[in-house]
Formats: sequence, C-alpha cells, structure tokens
Amino acid sequence: MSSNVYLTPYGGVNRIGGNTFLIEDCSSKFFLDFGLDFGKYRLYYDFPLNMPKTTKELLATGILPNIVSHEGRPFFEYCDLEKSDSSGKRWAIIEKQPKENFSVIISHAHLDHIGNSIFLPSSVPIYLSTFSKISFLTNFLTHIFIGKSGSLFDKLAISYYSKERIKNLERPGFDAFRNKYTIFRNNVQFKVYDTLVEPYAVDHSIPGAFGFIIRASNHTIAYTGDFRVHGSMKDFSSEFIGKLSGERLDYLLCEGTNLGLNPIRSEEEVVNSTESVLKKFFEHGGEHALVILSQTHIDRISEMYGIARRLGLNLYVSEAIFLLLYYILTSELKERLRSPLPPIVKDPKIDRIVQEVWPNSNEVSSLGVIVKERSKLIKLAEKLSLNFAFENDFSTVPTKSLILLNNLSSILGKRFMKNSLLVVSTTEHEDEEDLYDLNRFVNQAMLLGVPLLRIHSSGHIGVIELIEVIKRVRPKNLIPIHTLYPNFFKSYFERILDVKVILPTEGYPIKL
Repeated sequence: MSSNVYLTPYGGVNRIGGNTFLIEDCSSKFFLDFGLDFGKYRLYYDFPLNMPKTTKELLATGILPNIVSHEGRPFFEYCDLEKSDSSGKRWAIIEKQPKENFSVIISHAHLDHIGNSIFLPSSVPIYLSTFSKISFLTNFLTHIFIGKSGSLFDKLAISYYSKERIKNLERPGFDAFRNKYTIFRNNVQFKVYDTLVEPYAVDHSIPGAFGFIIRASNHTIAYTGDFRVHGSMKDFSSEFIGKLSGERLDYLLCEGTNLGLNPIRSEEEVVNSTESVLKKFFEHGGEHALVILSQTHIDRISEMYGIARRLGLNLYVSEAIFLLLYYILTSELKERLRSPLPPIVKDPKIDRIVQEVWPNSNEVSSLGVIVKERSKLIKLAEKLSLNFAFENDFSTVPTKSLILLNNLSSILGKRFMKNSLLVVSTTEHEDEEDLYDLNRFVNQAMLLGVPLLRIHSSGHIGVIELIEVIKRVRPKNLIPIHTLYPNFFKSYFERILDVKVILPTEGYPIKL
C-alpha cells in the first residue's frame, strides 16, 4: 500500500471559517474540522427567516462540499430528511453507511469548525473535547427548551423519536443525539485508525479549543486550529508553541485571521477598559448595562461576573447563557474550571476559585435569569433560588445591574430602564446569531435613545505574534488557512525565513 499522504482542503482556504481538511494517510482517512462556511451560507440564506429545507439544497449551493478521495472516489453520502407523515411534523432521516471508514477531529465548537458535522452518518466517529461536545449540543437543546427547534440542522441532530425522549431539562441526555461523539483529553495521544494524534489545548475565544500534532506514516503535521496568545488562557498556547518548536515539522497548517488591518487588544485590556466605563456609568446614575456576547464565550462571561462583584452590581443572564452554565456546572467540567463562573449552582469549589482570582470582592446581591413569559426554565431557576425577569420588560430587574444577553435580536418593543447602556461584545464567527445584521441593531438602539458601546478582543493571533511563532517553529512547509490573505504567507515567510509556503486550493489534493 502507498505510504503517500494527501491533504485536500474543502473549506477554510482563501476565506475565514468553514474549516474542512481531509487527510488520507495509508489506511487512515479523517477530517480536521467540518465547519459551516458563513460566507457561502449568507449568499443563499438569511437566518432566521429563510432557512434551508434539505441537504440537497446545501449540496447544490456548495455550502456542503462535494467530498471525494484524492483519487476522485466518493466514499460517503450526507444525511438528509424524509417526511414520514403528511403533516410534516414528524420526520425520518435518510442515512447510508459510508463506503469507507473515516473520522472527524474537531478543534473547537464554533460553528465554522463543527457546524456541518451534523450531516455526517451516525457511524462516523467525531473526536472533540468535553466542552466542545457540551457546548455544541447545548445549542440544539437551547432550541428545544427555549426557542423553536425545527430547522434542518435541528432535525438531523436529533431524530424525531430521540427528541420525544428528551424531556428532562436538568438531565437532557447528550447520548440521545444522532452522531457518535468521542472525547479526547489535553496532551493525551489517541489513534485515528493507524495515525497518531496529539491534542494540545490553546487559547481562543471559546474554551475547549485545541491544536494538533499528527504523526502520519511519513510526515509530522501540525494544525493550529484557531488560537491566540493574548487571552486569559495564553499559557495553553505558549505550551503548544513550545511543543511545536521542539519538533521537526514537515507541514504546519496555520491560521492567519488577523492579517490585514485588524486592531488587537488583549483580554486584560478589554476587561480593564470595560470596568472603567461601567464604573463611570453607574457612578453617574446608570441603571442597567446590557452586554451582548456569545453564549459560548465563557471567559468573557466570567470576566463580566468579576466586574459585577468588584463594582457591587447585580447580575442577570439570558436563558441560553443560563442553560450552558447549568450544564457546565453539573458536568465533569466543573472540576477543571480555571475561571470563576456565576454560581447559578452552588458549589464550594467555585467559591474557592472566586477567592483565589478576586480576593475581597463581594458576591452579587441579586443573581437572576432573563426568561420568556412561559419559559420552561422558570421552574429550574426557582429550584436553584435564582431570581428572574421577563425578556420584554427589563424594568423588573433591580437597578445597578449587569445583564448578559446572547444575541442581537430586535430590541424594539422591549421596555428599558430610563438610563440604560448597551455593550456589544461579540466575537468572530461565534454562532448562527452572527447572521443578524449588526447595523440593524445599532439603528434600533439609536432610535430608542440607548447609548451603544463596542468592546472586543480578537479570538485570533495578531500578525506580530504570528510572525514570531513561525520564526520559532520554522516548519519545512507552511500552509496558510482561515485567512483572506494567504499570499502574505508566501511573500513574507518565503522571503524572510526561507520557509516553503504551499497555497491551498479548495477541492484540490496536496501530496505531502
């Protein structure tokens, strides 16, 4: 059997997001990420009003790539829906066994890295971190328990009969989902068929993010995933970079999201400036500060909790944020927490972390959830002794409150306190809510007379740090991914460092 290794990019090249890279290593066949390309999605669909109905649509539009082996041989088919009754309320999933075994390795739970995996046959192993599994699947549980489930993605994630079994909000049963998820651990090698994979945690704008070293049959390959060195978990990235520098890397697949004119601020700078602004706002009669951030941006949620404690504010969170926090704090993840989370579930371990990270700070006097009027979460909030207020009327939330919301949905028709402030703190490619038009949200805020601020720290490495990393690692071959400017890699790193740069083309195999 040939010992040649092939890499075929099916997304994440000459663009940001949609990472999907097929590696064929002798008898091993696996993907690095299997992400949704938001750019392609926006060309044809508009969340939430115009959504795809079938997998065939996504194949026709190229949102789902037409994947074949390096020899041009199809080896699997995506799953699709088949209505099982005339009402359309029930559905069946059309699923065929792959012609050849393959697996998927997920770097992190942002949808541009994992979103399209929902279309894979259920027999395909999907390797990912514990947080990535909980975060990704909570996205669908949020639709079931809070919003409206029924999109193509929702129906393929959970079959009709599995959905009927998911009744208990407190114990939803992650194993009821259709796909097969296998957990890997930081710094613990695992095998994908005959190929050895080493996962290393990295800092990103979502926990549970990983880079990888892949021991192929005749090459050592590294994949950065999305990473940065200016966040609260930058030590993880430093350890990964240190490991890479000790290798003789044949190939490095490296992200370059922040090439071009992209300002970089560290998480520490963002926290300090945000706290300073909020301190002035509340000292001058401010009543509510509403912060819009991603449900999965756990580090930023932790930072906002810290600000609330230091400034003596109340803290309220949206239903979606509450649900993910609840699943984290009632899972094995609570034993691995580094950043304190709002104590919606009482736990001495959280109290100890709080005292270590924010000594002498005060607990928030009112901790609550923002809910819909007939929310299924009200009973759980009451059981946990939490307060709650309704999403269309913030006037019932105590004054001097920090309110964390997870999307940019319409604010028209909502009742605000007279002296309120809106803070937009979203990050790149975080979830489907990014498909809302930010300008529309700004226009609404200006119409209502609510001041608006933007705070942001990129989830990706800055250009100077990127150059330093490449200089330190010095791979034999460099493959730019997740960037709008792949030619920069070639014109800079080949000229300055004499590193060979391979510019990938979507759908064309690269013989390594």
